[in-house]
Amino acid sequence: MKMKNILIGLFLFTINLVGQKLNETTVYVDYSRFKYNSDSVYFELYYGISNKALKVSDQINEAEIKVIISDSVDNKIVGFRNFRIVSEVPNTEESEKYLTGILGFKIGKGSYSVDFSVTDFFDSTNFYQVTFPLKIQSISTRNFALSDIQLCSNIIENSDNTQSYFYKNTYEAYPNPSNLYGEQLPILFYYIELYDLQKGGSQNNLKFITKILDSRGEEKYSKEKFIQRKYNSIVEVGAVNITKFSSGTYTLAIYLIDSLNNFGLVSSKKFFVFNPSIKEEIVLRRSDADLLSSEFNVMNEEELNLAFEQSKYIASSDEIKRWNSLNNIEAKRVFLFNFWKQRDPNPNTPENERKLEYFERVKKADEMFRGTREKGWRSDRGRVFIVYGEPSEIDRYPNEMDAYPYEIWSYNNIEGGVIFVFGDITGTGQLFLIHSTHRGEMHDENWFRRVQKSR
Repeated sequence: MKMKNILIGLFLFTINLVGQKLNETTVYVDYSRFKYNSDSVYFELYYGISNKALKVSDQINEAEIKVIISDSVDNKIVGFRNFRIVSEVPNTEESEKYLTGILGFKIGKGSYSVDFSVTDFFDSTNFYQVTFPLKIQSISTRNFALSDIQLCSNIIENSDNTQSYFYKNTYEAYPNPSNLYGEQLPILFYYIELYDLQKGGSQNNLKFITKILDSRGEEKYSKEKFIQRKYNSIVEVGAVNITKFSSGTYTLAIYLIDSLNNFGLVSSKKFFVFNPSIKEEIVLRRSDADLLSSEFNVMNEEELNLAFEQSKYIASSDEIKRWNSLNNIEAKRVFLFNFWKQRDPNPNTPENERKLEYFERVKKADEMFRGTREKGWRSDRGRVFIVYGEPSEIDRYPNEMDAYPYEIWSYNNIEGGVIFVFGDITGTGQLFLIHSTHRGEMHDENWFRRVQKSR
């Protein structure tokens, strides 16, 4: 992320919004959060101010902008800007120029309040202020990570204009703080950063999916591609033509999916379309809005079936029956989303820690216990590892004179201490569960006779 200090600029924004004073229809504020390091983010605040809302003096507009970012707990100020912007007034009455700019702040984790105010320099009674909460969390996970989406009115790729207020990472990304598109701004541009792609050592390609959904959850646009993990961090930009979209509220959702390891993230952003010439389609469809934030929303049926097969170890008999009764992909997506949602130990965090830990165990089990004919996560040892985690101790007996190979796994922190015994009862080298002291698991106190060699 290329850092800048106070960034201001002038950009001709041709959406004709009527307003003679500074208010919510003539002043727009938006923001995005990008990774700075493991403990802080780079917070970009975007603003757009209509010249029609400012008094003219000597063919110029002038306004004072003040931004205060304060800690919500102790009110300590962690970010402050106070400056003036000047713009020449267009010669034509019809032209509406937006004074558009960017402010950048490095901010640590925490909860904050952002206060943005603008005052007409030639009329101090013409004043507008907006305050909104800001939560900063570490943009880091056990795997890869995503930034917020920045919506733009234009993006210039491979730009040499490094002095531009809007230049970062070889792009000129002109923000659209209004998040409004339509007849006079028919192309939606977006910018997003992808981090830690090489984290964990995985080499498989990632699926990058861009979707646009309307207010009912109806999919209006979808595009996907695969991303190689050649670099640890990259930038993705894109453009979507929205001339055929009817007026309304939409969500741009960008998914990054690791299908092999059942891990995915989504970054989403609302935007608005004003296309009075396009009639709205009447679609009677309900959608669980939270599902849009799940990797299950973009899985195909084969991937969904695999995800449940791997999740089945902790499913109840009723849940298995309900899954087996499902006959369409949408129902399976909703089921898996709710299955893991109800197991989320901390719904207030962006990650489902239980799900992440579970599928990390699936991945390890597949690597450690894979056989010639069976996937590691399907084996008995794989199931026990996935459900109960890493054993406290493992006693291995691979070459006993009187017994075929067997292992004893001890879990000291479960039910006051339990064991699982796995033995090669077929002579094929594959170990099966033959005894456990855990309630509900196979129990056979005479288990040794099953691995004992005949004399």
